[in-house]
Amino acid sequence: MTYLTACARLRLGGTISGSVLSGGTVIESGGIALVSWDGLLGTPGRDGTDQKLIGTDGDYRQPGKPYQARLITLGLIAYDRDATGSLTTTRKEHLETNLDALLGLLDGNQETVILERDMADGATRWIELEALDAASFVRGQIFGTSHSGYQVTQFMKAAYPFWQSETLYSQAVAGAQAITNAGNARISNMRLSYAGDSVLTHVDTGDTLTIAGATVPPVVIDVKARTIIENSVNADNLLGAPDQDYWMRWGAGTINLNVSAATVTVTWRDHWL
Repeated sequence: MTYLTACARLRLGGTISGSVLSGGTVIESGGIALVSWDGLLGTPGRDGTDQKLIGTDGDYRQPGKPYQARLITLGLIAYDRDATGSLTTTRKEHLETNLDALLGLLDGNQETVILERDMADGATRWIELEALDAASFVRGQIFGTSHSGYQVTQFMKAAYPFWQSETLYSQAVAGAQAITNAGNARISNMRLSYAGDSVLTHVDTGDTLTIAGATVPPVVIDVKARTIIENSVNADNLLGAPDQDYWMRWGAGTINLNVSAATVTVTWRDHWL
């Protein structure tokens, strides 16, 4: 179980674009009293016993990702304060009179829920969640620090179960070159932009992804979404058959890559468990 206090923010209905988290309704408060998850740490891994791919029929997320979803229990406290008509006061405190608005934002209607953490070095890490059911609340205990608050509980799912850096890194790779994942978890959601026919090799594992027959490059491989796009149209036929069902994974720390011909621009975020 992991505890996050005032360093946490919830972004409900927001967007992730490049190195910026924006939009939606942001809840930034000491009222984000507890975030816990069960089974988030640890991944099936390359040789894991459970190779089931996450994503189900009817799920708006693209299936075919190499890691299983993780369940998260999100806890908030909405405090009994004087009303000002806003979701939060200038002191970032939730208001009892706005509890209905808070529950409305957490009731499962939001396609995107982003939990953000501000780290000691000033960087932001985030994880994207999906609400599994409607939120509910109870009054806090009569005796204790939460006696004047409403405790809100929400069950959520992290379809891609990793904390990621807000910063989106990009580097053009030609020949042998090393990049760095500053986190401690594998990366399997990178984007690869091929300037032409080429073979990208992850030297540390021997994994390869080959593009052959490009006519209007660049050819963009989205490893997480399992898509190959050239000139804004699907180009699955350009990808040589990968040797593994997960296409490619990079480890923590130094990532050694090699490109056989045309330059490949790699885009990634650092990952943490």
